[in-house]
Order: sequence, then C-alpha cells, then structure tokens
Amino acid sequence: MAEDACGDTFGRLTRRVNGTAVLHGFGAARSWTRTPRAPRLRGPGDPAGCVRRGVVPASLGLILMILSGCTSTRGPVSRAETGPVVPGPTPTWSKVLIPPDVEPVTLTAAGPGMLVGGFAASRTVKPRLLRIAADGSSTEVPLIAHSGYAFEARWQSIASDGDRIIAVGGVAGGAHFNTRWTTWAGSSAGVTEIPQPFETFGGWGAGDVIGPVLTSAGPAIAGSWQGAKSGLDEAIWLPVGDRWVRQSSAGSALESTGGVLVGARSATSTGAGILLSGSAVHLLDGKVRQSAAVWRSQRVNNGWARVDLPDSGASGEAVSAHCDGQNCVVAGYVGGAVALWRLSRSAATPIPDVPHVAANPSSPIPAPLVAGARIIEVVSAGPGIVVLAGGDKDWTLSKGPIGEATSSALIGGWVYVIAERPGGSAVLWRCPVKDLG
Repeated sequence: MAEDACGDTFGRLTRRVNGTAVLHGFGAARSWTRTPRAPRLRGPGDPAGCVRRGVVPASLGLILMILSGCTSTRGPVSRAETGPVVPGPTPTWSKVLIPPDVEPVTLTAAGPGMLVGGFAASRTVKPRLLRIAADGSSTEVPLIAHSGYAFEARWQSIASDGDRIIAVGGVAGGAHFNTRWTTWAGSSAGVTEIPQPFETFGGWGAGDVIGPVLTSAGPAIAGSWQGAKSGLDEAIWLPVGDRWVRQSSAGSALESTGGVLVGARSATSTGAGILLSGSAVHLLDGKVRQSAAVWRSQRVNNGWARVDLPDSGASGEAVSAHCDGQNCVVAGYVGGAVALWRLSRSAATPIPDVPHVAANPSSPIPAPLVAGARIIEVVSAGPGIVVLAGGDKDWTLSKGPIGEATSSALIGGWVYVIAERPGGSAVLWRCPVKDLG
C-alpha cells in the first residue's frame, strides 16, 4: 500500500453526540472536555489525525551488539531553578551530567539502574540510549539504525526487564507528514532497529502507538486502530518472527462501541499481563461522561477486562501506572486535579488525602514511583513541577524544577525527573529521596 493512501483531509476521528463533537486519537481517548495533546515528536504530524483502513503485518527480533565507545560521568553538577512555592520539604535538585549534545526524552527503570532515551540533533543517528547506574555513572548503549526514519527518530517509549530492551521511536515524514514509527530491540549490550512495513502501524485505519511492554510471558506493543463498530479500538501488536502483527480487538474489552469509546495513554506490565491506563467516554442517555479506567489482561493479549476507577466524576482519566505484579498505583486526573488510585486483583480504591494539585489534564503524568509503602508522584503544575510524597504517612508537597515533567524514575535513593521547558529544551534533574520528608 502506498504510504500516501491517507489524505490530510480526513482530520481527527470524531463522533457527534447531541451536536457535541467527541474527539479521540493520539495517546488516549480524547474527549470533548479537552484539546488533544500533540505527540512529543518534533514535527506537526499527528499519527492519529487520519482515519484509515488497512491490513497489518508487524515485527520483533532481539539482536545483541557488542558494547563499544563507552564514556562515563558521575553525579549532579548544578542547582535547579525551582517551580511554584509550595508547603513541605525543600529538596536539593541537581542537574545530571549526560553528553552535552544529547537531550533527554524518556526514563526507564532497568534493573538496579535506568535507561535514558535521548535525542542528539547533531549526530547521524539522532536517537541515543544511555544506561545510568545506581551510583550515577553513565554508559552509552550502542544503537544501529537501518531505515531512513530510524536515523531521525525520537523515542516514544522504551521498555526493559533489566536485560532485554524493546523500544518505539517516531518522526514525522512522508507526503502527509504523519509519524513514521520504528521498532527497536536488543539488550544493554546494544540495540538495533527492526524495520517494519509501512502498513504495520500506518495506512487506512491507523491510530497511534503508545509503546512497548515486556511481560514475563512475552513482549507486546500497545496502541490504537480504527474500530469496526465505532471510533478507535485499543490495539495490541505481538511479535511473529521479525514482524509485529496487530491482533483483533473485536469482542474484547479493548473494543469501542456506540455507547463507550475507549482510549489508553500508557501501558505497563503486570507480570504476565498488561495494564493500559486511560479513559472510557460514555455516550448513553444523551449525556457524555468520561471516566478514568484501566484495562488489564491475564496473559499478554488474553483475558482483557476494563476497570472503571471509582470517584472519577464526569471528567476523569488514568494516565500512568506503576505495577508490582497485580498490585498497581495508578495516576491520573479528576476534574482537572491530580488523583491516585490503588488497584489490586479484586478492587480499585482512591488513595485518600492526596494534596489538591490543579494541572492541565492534557499534560503527561509520569508513572508513580513506589518505595515500599511510600508513593512519590511528580506532577506539572503551572510553570514548574511539584512532587507529592506519602501513602505511608502524611502527604508532603515539594518544589521541583521549572518546566513540564515528562518522565521520572527512582534509582539508588534518587528521584530523577526530565523537565521540559516551554521552548522545548529538556534537562535531566535528580534529588535525594530523603529530601522529600
């Protein structure tokens, strides 16, 4: 299929309910209550901005490379500018040294350390991958790109189980400047692109790609695709040889219907299963209501069930989650304020007494960080970042760096945060967990 099979004139998939447009597309089921957030890719293309129809092959293969050209740096070097003044402890935020031409994009826990997905505009292979150890030292993970778009890709999401790594990157391109997705696989010794046909994630019917998940029962990629009944379905791609193959969502909890439009914003592992965090837009009885919801499978793409999170009002959304097996902490919004829930195998309950933090519901919320019974949530609020800490005792609210929090991680007693400034430049900061009270 030609890559220009879809024209820009289709626009974003919409439904009208009593004259009200309901939007859903990139990154989540975007409801009438908000303006959809553009992908964090440099370029105007929106991969869900075009409704398409098509057939999908797909891919995966793990290829190991020999580690080479390593450099190492240690520790923080400077104080951060801080965000809004809030009550609570005053943590010391320090900039983390990474190669000066690399802009941090994503953080992923990987065993005792973490992976920093970066972007180096001046290099031939612009996506970069760094491994940061618990002591703060960093090592570059070699990448090999094959297709033209892979050389230009920005990371959408990276998954790791401590050794294996799978990733998805994207860059706007083609006749209509839609996002062209690239898939990558390997280990801490090296990661290579696994090229895919255009129709794997593009063409008629394509929605968006959320990112990869590594479960104990195998890998997957989560995203969305045009539904047979209504709107976009949540979608799962599984590896078949060196191709990622989209699985049918028909008849499962991932399917949108005339009464409920589903949409996910993030995906994570629950052991052998997957947890998708997002929202369900209910269109019954002449009313529109968006509830925060999660979808979880029993084993990779089998046994899906939707759980509507309690106390999510008329406009709620789950954005991210941290899971330890079947027990998860979910972060999201209710009515424009940050909300947290606990999810077990049998129940979902709101976490009480979370400080009220008003924030833009279209902004990202990094996945909760969990240390024992303590929950740490990094949130964008106004011009800067605030950090909520509690669950094991009274909640505290602390100042963070200036910018929007796009990713966070908890490694070696340190909280790491990527803060993206309004101009688009991003900086990696960290503070000691003990500073949060």
